[in-house]
Amino acid sequence: MKKRLTTGIMQTSDSCILISPIIILNYYTDKSGEDLFNYFLEEHQHLIQQGIKQGFISENEFTIFSPEQRFAQLNRAVYFITKDEIRFNNEYVANFFIKMATESKISICRIDVKNNLESIGNILKNEDAFLSYTYPPIAGKYHAIPVGFDTQFYSINAEKGIEQNHGSSLSNIKADVNAADIGDGILFRRIR
Repeated sequence: MKKRLTTGIMQTSDSCILISPIIILNYYTDKSGEDLFNYFLEEHQHLIQQGIKQGFISENEFTIFSPEQRFAQLNRAVYFITKDEIRFNNEYVANFFIKMATESKISICRIDVKNNLESIGNILKNEDAFLSYTYPPIAGKYHAIPVGFDTQFYSINAEKGIEQNHGSSLSNIKADVNAADIGDGILFRRIR
C-alpha cells in the first residue's frame, strides 16, 4: 500500500493554491510546509516590496504573520501590484516549483483534469503520483486540494486537517467536495 499524504500542514488563510502543492512536495522532499512557503516568499521579495510601497501590503502586519498568512496577503495584492499580469494559478505554481521538483526527481505539470480524468485516475492508482486539484465550488471561491490513491482515492481538507475518502473513482470527488465542475490541477509524479 502507498503511503498517504499528511494532514499535518494546516491551512489557516486564503492559501489553498499554494498549500495543496506544498502538502504534496512535503511528501516527496525533506522540506517542511513552512520552509516551502518561505522559499516561495523569498523568491517574490520584489513583489512584496512593491506591495508595501504601493500600500497593498501592510509592512507592520506582514512581519508578524506566519509564512502562510504572508502568502495569502501577497496573493490578494499581486493582482493590483502587477495590474493582472501575474496570477498565482496552477500554471504559475507548477512552473515555479519545477526546479525543486526536478531536483527531487519529480515530474510536475499543470493538467486539464476534466478532459483527462480517467488517465489521471490510472496514474494516481499505478504510480507514486498525486494531484493538486482545483475546482469551482457550488458557492464561494475556487479551492485546491491534494488528491492521492492508496486503496481508494482520497483528498486532504487542509482547513480542517482531515482526509476525505472518495472510493474507487476519481470522478466521485466532484460530488464529495461540492464542486460546481471539474477544474484543472497540477500532476506530480515520481520519476523512475
